[in-house]
Amino acid sequence: MIEQIKENPYLLVAEFPSLGFEKVDKIARELGYHPKGMYRIQEGIKHVLREANGDGHCYLPLKELIKKVANLLMIRLTEEEMMQLLKDFREGDIIDYRIGNYMFSIHYRDLSRQFKRYCHETNPIEKEKKRFLVVRLTQEEIKKELDYLVSLNQLIIENECVYLPEIYEAEQKVAERIVALSNSATNEFDGVEEDLETFLREKGIELEEKQREAVISFTKGQGGVYILNGNAGCGKTFTLKIILRILAMQYKKRNQKMKVKVFAPTGKASKVAEKATGIPCMTIHRGLKYRANHGFEYNENHPLDVDCVVVDESSMIDILLAKALLSAIPDGTKVIFLGDTKQLPSVGAGNVLQDLIDSGIVKVVTLNVVKRQGEDSGIIRNANRIIRGEMISTCKDTKDAYVLRKETLLEAQMAILKSIREIQKVKGYDVEDIQVLCPQKNGLVGTNAMNYLIQQALNPYNEDAKVLNKKIMVYNHHTQQEEWANLFFKRGDKVIHTRNNYDMIWYRKDKFGNYIQDYDVVGITNGETGVIEDIVRGKFSDNFKMRVIVRYEDRYVFYDDYFEELDHAYALTIHKSQGSQWKAVIIPIMMESYHMLDNNLLYTAYTRAQTFSVVVGQPEAILHAIQTYRTRNRYTSLKEKIRQF
Repeated sequence: MIEQIKENPYLLVAEFPSLGFEKVDKIARELGYHPKGMYRIQEGIKHVLREANGDGHCYLPLKELIKKVANLLMIRLTEEEMMQLLKDFREGDIIDYRIGNYMFSIHYRDLSRQFKRYCHETNPIEKEKKRFLVVRLTQEEIKKELDYLVSLNQLIIENECVYLPEIYEAEQKVAERIVALSNSATNEFDGVEEDLETFLREKGIELEEKQREAVISFTKGQGGVYILNGNAGCGKTFTLKIILRILAMQYKKRNQKMKVKVFAPTGKASKVAEKATGIPCMTIHRGLKYRANHGFEYNENHPLDVDCVVVDESSMIDILLAKALLSAIPDGTKVIFLGDTKQLPSVGAGNVLQDLIDSGIVKVVTLNVVKRQGEDSGIIRNANRIIRGEMISTCKDTKDAYVLRKETLLEAQMAILKSIREIQKVKGYDVEDIQVLCPQKNGLVGTNAMNYLIQQALNPYNEDAKVLNKKIMVYNHHTQQEEWANLFFKRGDKVIHTRNNYDMIWYRKDKFGNYIQDYDVVGITNGETGVIEDIVRGKFSDNFKMRVIVRYEDRYVFYDDYFEELDHAYALTIHKSQGSQWKAVIIPIMMESYHMLDNNLLYTAYTRAQTFSVVVGQPEAILHAIQTYRTRNRYTSLKEKIRQF
């Protein structure tokens, strides 16, 4: 293995994913690998595509990929290196510059001219581009290795679009399954409209036009793929419950019991859906019985035994998860996606919900009328103002939605802390009911600083046992300067599990308070929030370790000396909040997050609140967020593939 790594240091990327390309690239240079070596270029291509997948793209156009790879692999001198070389050499010299085992020639005159351009540049982004360029790869050099990867089936090129194979195959499979499931729809149920009228009359329910259209069109028969889309407060869940009730009546007429499963992308979202529908709901991973290193137990060879599958918070589903889910659903099953296209799209690759809507193949009903209970909610009122691009305001009549004008970051910090205390005092909510949602991690009102400040305010004690989470930058009010501080995990802290771990063991307490393994539950999903029950040092698995015990509702998980999957959760990023809801939500919107702010981001955060919402910030920042509509165009080809089948 050592000899293989000497020949190709980039094997380390696959062997140790946590290292990442940049660190491995640095190691490769130290080992003397050539900056234009084939393995460096090949791994650079794959790295750029993986990064694109992380940004939501399923592919990159060929020309754009080559440009990004060239930018990634170019090597420039640092400011210090430029200054040192100009000091050590003189006009007319040709400088030998070493990278690993290889020498590159630099003309002193060229370096001097470029350094002057660098010094005169004031824009930080443009200044980076003015650093002296030592190594640049040509388009031909990159294309050669790209073609070689294609010959090894490590890349796929179609219509000048470059994919990683697993993403290409996922789009193909999703398109195939959507068409097959859509074509399996039948219209054999009789008397649907009469049954609906009887049900509505008995329950005293009146549906608006689009709700009625959804119920009738979704319940005409077995099978088919349907999308129920709509903004917050338009009654998606209410409509879904009626759809499922009418479907159950049709099955009962045939002396059958409808088998239905409700899924959601995350643990939090599944709990919200279960509470709203009254039907047991689980994450897609848990529903398909995912096991690490084994994959999904339910798949196309072992499909689910089900008549109807409901998928809530569908905007969060990426292309890989959609492939796993749809592969496990047999033909003849009715599939209903619930979603809100005004929210943020999935974190992973793809834009599945929007692509399904745009394909024209799937029956889509978009609810567009705010229901009566929504009209009485200041939260829903402001959410719809955000959608319309209008400024939000405090709703004095409903007393559930507040906008606090704060001009400085320190004022915003204090207002957030004061709001938490007021909500606890007036509403009686505990720490798990109140959530601060920030546009970003860094900054004085980012999640790192706010977690530190909220912990000091709500959990200042429990210093007897603590474990370091991370070092963060905070503002010291005494010195009036920013400085580094330690953020510790402590007993009583609100925390979040940050990545899927399907092997995690769960525990419950017996009547004596002892922890015993709960064999009914295995694994934990990204986004679960809980509270640290205890931190203990002891001998576990023959080693002395620090153990952090976290309570997630009525069960417990142990974290032993490995806390990378755990973070503080007094404040979360808005992206992390997707699919979750809390009784009270506080959202700082300041100009320090200017480049992050847009309509989708604020709308997603705002609609996480169930009963109480506070926006803290500068009016110009709030208005900028509301009136900024970013084109979230993602490079996907799902809708085209659906149309081709």
